[in-house]
Order: sequence, then structure tokens, then C-alpha cells
Amino acid sequence: MLNLMLDNNGKVTSMLSNVRGPAEAVSVCGYEVQDLRFYAFAPIGLYFGVLTYNGKLTASVALDPTCDKDASRLARHWKPAFDKLYADTVTNEE
Repeated sequence: MLNLMLDNNGKVTSMLSNVRGPAEAVSVCGYEVQDLRFYAFAPIGLYFGVLTYNGKLTASVALDPTCDKDASRLARHWKPAFDKLYADTVTNEE
């Protein structure tokens, strides 16, 4: 797992994590887990998490509301890079 934190005078301003999840779908109480996300519950301005699960690559973005009230606005800027990362991952597995 990669954790990258930008430290600003003892306070973490942003964090990037990647986690390799199960390669196959898992079940909880008899129900197949369709989607899996994770977040860091810490005082962080920006958190960006990348996760692979069941052959899929997903990303999660969490943003402190004092930075911006709409994390999806920031996530839209990551989409082109995320799409390229996904395409490169699929190409390398084949």
C-alpha cells in the first residue's frame, strides 16, 4: 500500500493511498459486495484513495469543507488521469 502525505508544519494537508482489494467478489451475510470504497478518518484537507476490487479500479475523494464544499468538483479534474490509469492497468494485465 502506498501512502503519500504532504506535511505542512505538522499538519497533513493531503494524502494519497492505494489498496489492492480482493481479486474476486466477496459476500457479506450472503450478499455480494458490488462496490468497495475507503477513506481516511483524520483531519486531512484532501484525501484521494485508489482501490482495486473484483477486477475494477475505483477512486474516492474526500475534501475538508473549509477547502471546498463540493468534493465532486475536484474529482472531475481527476477523471481524465484516472481514466488513463485504468486504461494502462487493463492493458498491462492482458
